[in-house]
Amino acid sequence: MDHISPDSPKAPGAPQEQRGTQRGRLLATPRPNNGATWLAVEAAPVFFVGLLIGTLASFPLLELLSRRLGLLVASLLIEACVGGVVIAWVALVHKGALRGLGWPSHSASEIGWGFGAGLVLYAGAVLVVGELLAALYHLISGRAVSAPHQLPTHLPGAALAVAGAAVLLAAVSEELFFRGFMFRSLRRRHSFYVSGAVSALLFGAAHYKSGPWQNSFLLVGVMVFVGLGLAYISERRDNIAAAMGAHAAFNVVGFVVIVLSQR
Repeated sequence: MDHISPDSPKAPGAPQEQRGTQRGRLLATPRPNNGATWLAVEAAPVFFVGLLIGTLASFPLLELLSRRLGLLVASLLIEACVGGVVIAWVALVHKGALRGLGWPSHSASEIGWGFGAGLVLYAGAVLVVGELLAALYHLISGRAVSAPHQLPTHLPGAALAVAGAAVLLAAVSEELFFRGFMFRSLRRRHSFYVSGAVSALLFGAAHYKSGPWQNSFLLVGVMVFVGLGLAYISERRDNIAAAMGAHAAFNVVGFVVIVLSQR
């Protein structure tokens, strides 16, 4: 069943073709009443403030913990701080609430819907887009192509638990920032096509890992596709809870695949 957003009513029982045409028109026009009163450029200070706070908070732990565990805990803190700064910025600077970021009243059902959509998104991103990009980059470079690791390999028990917590927290924090703060602000003034593309490109760039160009571009390309898919889920359901569920599903499947491949 299609989700009906407050500012995009649909007549019950309308023919499928008519509903599709109406949805296409909605995607092509801004949504000025979506509650995002901030500007997209405010995402830059929000991100850097969260990054700075998380980095400073992680320094003592990097001295106390092993290198791999310390880096994982630092990643966890940075994710938490970026998400926390998003909420604080909206609440304090714009006097808003989570509803402005796209938080729905029935969050549990939306997260569940999104989790199922995220499984489909994972299959499309990794098994289709990823394989096509890997074949293209292999053809261009003549070298084997594989996505760089986003987590340390062969983690012991404590580090593995922290890594699992980090991938789940990333689903919350990154959705608050990329879809809740950035995409919804862009969407207030631009079409879905512009808003989705810009937020997806920045989402992909944020996942860049140094290494051979073909490996780095493979990861970025896949994550751009994922970012566009998450933006569409947020648009279709008119909230970020569904996008969080989809992002969590993508991260959980990827985490399980990485863990199993190292056994």
